[in-house]
Amino acid sequence: MASPLPILREGTDVAAKLLTAAFGTSVNLEPAEIIADYPKSVNIIFRCRLNSEHPKLPESVVVKCAKEAIGRLRTELIGLKFLAEVPGLRTMPPTLYAHDLERDLLVMEDLGSDKVYQLGRILLGNDSRRARQALLNFQRALASLHAESLGYADQFTTLKDQLKPQITSAHRIHSILTILAGFPAQVDSWNLPRNTALHAEVRRACRLIANPGPFLGFTHGDCTPANVFCTPHSIRMYDFECCDFRHVLLDGSFARLRYLHSVWALRIPPTLRRELDTAYRLELAAAAPLAIDTDKYEESLIACAMGWLAGLCQMLPKVMEQDQKWGRCTWRQRICAGLSHLQELCADYNRFPGLAEWAHLMLQALPAHWGKSALEMPVYPALDKMDEE
Repeated sequence: MASPLPILREGTDVAAKLLTAAFGTSVNLEPAEIIADYPKSVNIIFRCRLNSEHPKLPESVVVKCAKEAIGRLRTELIGLKFLAEVPGLRTMPPTLYAHDLERDLLVMEDLGSDKVYQLGRILLGNDSRRARQALLNFQRALASLHAESLGYADQFTTLKDQLKPQITSAHRIHSILTILAGFPAQVDSWNLPRNTALHAEVRRACRLIANPGPFLGFTHGDCTPANVFCTPHSIRMYDFECCDFRHVLLDGSFARLRYLHSVWALRIPPTLRRELDTAYRLELAAAAPLAIDTDKYEESLIACAMGWLAGLCQMLPKVMEQDQKWGRCTWRQRICAGLSHLQELCADYNRFPGLAEWAHLMLQALPAHWGKSALEMPVYPALDKMDEE
C-alpha cells in the first residue's frame, strides 16, 4: 500500500492556500491527522488544526481529497452547494469552506470526533436509551432533508450542468433500478424457490422507483451509520458522494432494510424498525402530505426495500458454498436478514403477496443449506436488550 504522506502534504498545502483566499488572512495548517484512508478507498480524509487566533477562523477543518484527481468529488461538491442554498437544510451538512476542482479537494467544517458523535459508534456502545433516541433523531432529520428539498430539482440540475459530475463510484444506488429489473431472471437461475408472481411485482416496483412523482427529492444515497453525526444539538450528515434527486424512499427505507448495506450493519430489532419507520413517515408527512397516502407510501416503501434486497442478493451465488464476512457480519446473515425484513414489511402492510411468499420459501431453503447461523445476525450491542426477533 502506497504511503499517504505525499497526498497529505499536497492536500495540506492546497487547503492552506484555499483557506487564506477564502478568509482573507494568512492561514497555516498543522500536520494532518488521518480520519479515513481505507485500502480500497479512492479518497483520503484528514483533519488539520489551524495555527491562527483569527476570530473568524475555525480551530480545525476536515480535508477530503481524491487520491487521483478524476472529478470524483464533484457530486459531493454539488450536494454541499445545493444544501447551502436551501434555507431549511443549510445546517445539516458540514459547512464547505473552500474547494479545488482541479485537485478534487474539499475543505469542510470539522464535525468533531467520530468516537463521540458518530451514529455507528453509538450503536456499538452500551447506552440503549441514547442509541434509540439517536436513531429516532436521525430518521426525523432524514425525513426533513427529503421534505425540505421537494420542488428544488431544477436548482440541483442547474448545479449539475455547471459542474458536470462524473459518477466513478460503484455504489449500488447508481444502478439499483438495473439490479432490480434483472432480479427475477437472477432468481430463476438459482436452484432455489421461485414464485410466478415475482416477475409482475418486480416490474411494478421498478415503475414506482423510476416514477417517484411526489416523492422526488434530494437523497443522500449512502446514509449509513458511518455518515451520520449525532451532536448534542442536531443531526449532521456528511459524505455526499452519492447524492442526487431520486425517489426519497431509497433513503427512507433505511430502518426497514436499507441499513443492511453497510460495513457497520448489525441487526435492528423489529419493534424499533417499525418505530423508526413511523417516525420517518410522520416527519415527511408534516411537509409532504402525500406521504399520508397509504397506498402510495406503503407500495413505494416496499418497492425501494425490494431494490436494496436485490442488491444484497447479488452476492448470493458467491456465498452459496462459502460464506464471506463484510464488516461486522457475514453476507449470508445480511441476505437472510434482508429476506426476513422484507417478508415482515409485506406482512405489516399486506402488500406484494408474491414477494412475501417467495421470501418465506427462501428463508426455509437457505438455512437448510447454510445452517441456522445464517439466521443469527447479531443485534447492535446498544440495542441488544431492547427486543428479540
